[in-house]
Amino acid sequence: MSRLINLCGEKFGRLTVVERAENDKSGRAKWKCLCLCSSFSVVSSYNLISGGTTSCGCFKKQRQIEANIIHGFCKTPEFRCWVHIRQRCNNKNDKSYKDYGGRGIKVCRRWNSFQNFLHDMGERPAHGWSIDRINNDGDYTPKNCRWASKATQNENKRKSIRIKVGKSKMTINRIAVVFGKTYACIYKRYKKGKLDVSELNY
Repeated sequence: MSRLINLCGEKFGRLTVVERAENDKSGRAKWKCLCLCSSFSVVSSYNLISGGTTSCGCFKKQRQIEANIIHGFCKTPEFRCWVHIRQRCNNKNDKSYKDYGGRGIKVCRRWNSFQNFLHDMGERPAHGWSIDRINNDGDYTPKNCRWASKATQNENKRKSIRIKVGKSKMTINRIAVVFGKTYACIYKRYKKGKLDVSELNY
Protein backbone atom coordinates (compact mmCIF):
# COMPACT_ATOMS: atom_id res chain seq x y z
CA MET A 1 0.00 0.00 0.00
CA SER A 2 1.42 3.37 -0.99
CA ARG A 3 1.93 5.98 1.68
CA LEU A 4 -0.74 8.71 1.83
CA ILE A 5 0.59 12.18 1.00
CA ASN A 6 -0.79 14.85 3.33
CA LEU A 7 -2.27 17.57 1.14
CA CYS A 8 -3.54 19.82 3.93
CA GLY A 9 -2.64 23.44 3.22
CA GLU A 10 -1.79 22.75 -0.42
CA LYS A 11 -3.37 24.85 -3.18
CA PHE A 12 -4.73 23.47 -6.43
CA GLY A 13 -6.13 26.17 -8.70
CA ARG A 14 -8.86 27.91 -6.72
CA LEU A 15 -8.92 25.21 -4.07
CA THR A 16 -7.05 25.04 -0.76
CA VAL A 17 -7.08 21.71 1.08
CA VAL A 18 -8.26 22.22 4.65
CA GLU A 19 -8.67 18.69 6.05
CA ARG A 20 -8.93 14.98 5.32
CA ALA A 21 -12.36 13.66 4.30
CA GLU A 22 -13.75 10.12 4.29
CA ASN A 23 -12.45 7.81 1.58
CA ASP A 24 -14.75 7.04 -1.33
CA LYS A 25 -16.34 3.58 -1.76
CA SER A 26 -13.20 2.30 -3.46
CA GLY A 27 -11.02 3.38 -0.54
CA ARG A 28 -9.42 6.30 -2.37
CA ALA A 29 -8.39 9.33 -0.33
CA LYS A 30 -10.54 12.44 -0.47
CA TRP A 31 -10.02 15.94 0.89
CA LYS A 32 -12.24 18.78 2.05
CA CYS A 33 -11.26 21.93 0.14
CA LEU A 34 -12.08 25.61 0.46
CA CYS A 35 -12.65 27.42 -2.85
CA LEU A 36 -11.85 31.08 -3.54
CA CYS A 37 -15.59 31.70 -3.77
CA SER A 38 -15.85 30.56 -0.10
CA SER A 39 -17.62 27.28 -0.91
CA PHE A 40 -16.45 23.88 0.32
CA SER A 41 -16.14 20.73 -1.77
CA VAL A 42 -14.73 17.23 -1.31
CA VAL A 43 -12.21 16.14 -3.95
CA SER A 44 -10.09 13.05 -4.43
CA SER A 45 -6.29 13.15 -4.25
CA TYR A 46 -6.09 12.07 -7.88
CA ASN A 47 -8.30 14.89 -9.17
CA LEU A 48 -6.38 17.48 -7.15
CA ILE A 49 -2.90 16.33 -8.12
CA SER A 50 -3.76 15.68 -11.78
CA GLY A 51 -5.44 19.06 -12.15
CA GLY A 52 -8.76 17.47 -12.99
CA THR A 53 -10.50 19.59 -10.38
CA THR A 54 -9.39 23.17 -9.71
CA SER A 55 -12.54 24.74 -8.24
CA CYS A 56 -15.83 23.86 -6.58
CA GLY A 57 -17.49 24.33 -9.96
CA CYS A 58 -17.71 28.11 -9.82
CA PHE A 59 -15.04 28.58 -12.50
CA LYS A 60 -17.06 26.57 -15.01
CA LYS A 61 -20.17 28.59 -14.16
CA GLN A 62 -18.23 31.82 -14.58
CA ARG A 63 -16.99 30.73 -18.00
CA GLN A 64 -20.53 29.83 -19.04
CA ILE A 65 -21.82 33.22 -17.90
CA GLU A 66 -19.01 34.95 -19.78
CA ALA A 67 -19.70 32.90 -22.89
CA ASN A 68 -23.35 33.97 -22.75
CA ILE A 69 -22.33 37.61 -22.32
CA ILE A 70 -19.92 37.39 -25.25
CA HIS A 71 -22.59 35.72 -27.38
CA GLY A 72 -25.04 38.48 -26.55
CA PHE A 73 -22.52 41.23 -27.28
CA CYS A 74 -20.55 39.74 -30.18
CA LYS A 75 -22.12 42.12 -32.71
CA THR A 76 -21.91 45.21 -30.51
CA PRO A 77 -19.41 48.11 -30.69
CA GLU A 78 -18.18 47.23 -27.18
CA PHE A 79 -17.16 43.72 -28.25
CA ARG A 80 -15.59 44.93 -31.52
CA CYS A 81 -13.61 47.54 -29.58
CA TRP A 82 -12.35 44.89 -27.15
CA VAL A 83 -11.28 42.65 -30.02
CA HIS A 84 -9.51 45.50 -31.85
CA ILE A 85 -7.45 46.71 -28.89
CA ARG A 86 -6.29 43.15 -28.25
CA GLN A 87 -5.46 42.62 -31.92
CA ARG A 88 -3.33 45.73 -32.30
CA CYS A 89 -1.43 44.95 -29.10
CA ASN A 90 -0.96 41.19 -29.56
CA ASN A 91 -1.16 40.36 -33.27
CA LYS A 92 2.04 41.19 -35.14
CA ASN A 93 0.16 40.84 -38.43
CA ASP A 94 -2.31 43.58 -37.53
CA LYS A 95 -1.72 46.75 -39.57
CA SER A 96 -1.70 48.89 -36.40
CA TYR A 97 0.60 46.62 -34.37
CA LYS A 98 3.67 48.83 -34.96
CA ASP A 99 1.96 51.76 -33.19
CA TYR A 100 0.73 49.65 -30.26
CA GLY A 101 2.22 46.26 -29.42
CA GLY A 102 5.27 47.14 -31.50
CA ARG A 103 6.14 49.98 -29.15
CA GLY A 104 5.34 48.10 -25.96
CA ILE A 105 1.66 48.93 -25.40
CA LYS A 106 -0.10 46.03 -23.67
CA VAL A 107 -3.62 45.10 -22.62
CA CYS A 108 -3.88 44.37 -18.89
CA ARG A 109 -4.43 40.74 -17.88
CA ARG A 110 -7.81 41.60 -16.38
CA TRP A 111 -9.05 42.47 -19.86
CA ASN A 112 -8.28 39.01 -21.20
CA SER A 113 -11.93 38.65 -20.22
CA PHE A 114 -14.53 40.61 -22.21
CA GLN A 115 -16.80 40.44 -19.17
CA ASN A 116 -14.23 42.35 -17.10
CA PHE A 117 -13.71 44.89 -19.88
CA LEU A 118 -17.44 45.54 -20.12
CA HIS A 119 -17.75 45.76 -16.32
CA ASP A 120 -14.90 48.29 -16.08
CA MET A 121 -15.75 50.48 -19.08
CA GLY A 122 -19.51 50.07 -19.39
CA GLU A 123 -21.40 50.35 -22.66
CA ARG A 124 -20.38 52.92 -25.27
CA PRO A 125 -21.97 56.27 -24.29
CA ALA A 126 -22.61 57.55 -27.81
CA HIS A 127 -22.32 56.60 -31.47
CA GLY A 128 -18.81 57.05 -32.85
CA TRP A 129 -17.09 56.97 -29.46
CA SER A 130 -14.27 54.49 -28.83
CA ILE A 131 -11.71 53.58 -26.18
CA ASP A 132 -9.01 56.19 -25.68
CA ARG A 133 -5.85 55.87 -23.57
CA ILE A 134 -5.42 58.97 -21.38
CA ASN A 135 -1.66 58.49 -21.35
CA ASN A 136 -0.68 57.63 -24.92
CA ASP A 137 2.42 55.82 -23.71
CA GLY A 138 0.48 53.79 -21.15
CA ASP A 139 -1.20 50.41 -21.43
CA TYR A 140 -4.85 49.53 -21.85
CA THR A 141 -5.99 49.42 -18.21
CA PRO A 142 -9.18 50.56 -16.42
CA LYS A 143 -7.40 53.58 -14.93
CA ASN A 144 -5.81 54.67 -18.21
CA CYS A 145 -8.81 54.24 -20.51
CA ARG A 146 -12.05 56.07 -21.19
CA TRP A 147 -14.79 56.21 -23.80
CA ALA A 148 -14.07 59.30 -25.89
CA SER A 149 -15.36 61.08 -28.96
CA LYS A 150 -13.30 61.38 -32.15
CA ALA A 151 -12.57 65.02 -31.35
CA THR A 152 -11.26 64.17 -27.89
CA GLN A 153 -9.09 61.40 -29.30
CA ASN A 154 -7.66 63.73 -31.94
CA GLU A 155 -6.68 66.06 -29.11
CA ASN A 156 -4.86 63.22 -27.41
CA LYS A 157 -2.85 61.90 -30.37
CA ARG A 158 0.92 61.61 -29.96
CA LYS A 159 1.47 63.58 -33.19
CA SER A 160 -0.80 66.47 -32.22
CA ILE A 161 1.04 69.79 -32.18
CA ARG A 162 0.95 71.29 -28.69
CA ILE A 163 1.66 74.95 -27.97
CA LYS A 164 2.33 76.50 -24.60
CA VAL A 165 -0.53 78.66 -23.40
CA GLY A 166 0.16 80.10 -19.98
CA LYS A 167 1.33 77.25 -17.75
CA SER A 168 -0.20 74.47 -19.86
CA LYS A 169 -0.02 73.19 -23.43
CA MET A 170 -2.90 73.09 -25.88
CA THR A 171 -3.31 71.55 -29.30
CA ILE A 172 -3.94 73.76 -32.31
CA ASN A 173 -7.47 72.43 -32.55
CA ARG A 174 -8.17 73.29 -28.91
CA ILE A 175 -6.72 76.79 -29.32
CA ALA A 176 -8.96 77.35 -32.34
CA VAL A 177 -12.05 76.28 -30.36
CA VAL A 178 -11.18 78.34 -27.26
CA PHE A 179 -10.40 81.55 -29.18
CA GLY A 180 -13.11 81.18 -31.82
CA LYS A 181 -10.73 80.83 -34.76
CA THR A 182 -10.49 78.26 -37.53
CA TYR A 183 -7.96 75.45 -37.38
CA ALA A 184 -6.50 76.64 -40.72
CA CYS A 185 -5.96 80.15 -39.35
CA ILE A 186 -4.10 78.98 -36.24
CA TYR A 187 -2.06 76.38 -38.16
CA LYS A 188 -1.04 78.93 -40.81
CA ARG A 189 0.23 81.34 -38.15
CA TYR A 190 2.04 78.51 -36.39
CA LYS A 191 3.83 77.38 -39.57
CA LYS A 192 4.94 80.94 -40.30
CA GLY A 193 6.22 81.34 -36.74
CA LYS A 194 3.81 84.22 -36.17
CA LEU A 195 1.48 82.60 -33.65
CA ASP A 196 1.17 84.76 -30.53
CA VAL A 197 -1.63 83.36 -28.39
CA SER A 198 -1.85 86.57 -26.37
CA GLU A 199 -3.05 88.39 -29.53
CA LEU A 200 -5.83 85.96 -30.38
CA ASN A 201 -8.40 87.73 -28.23
CA TYR A 202 -8.12 90.85 -30.36
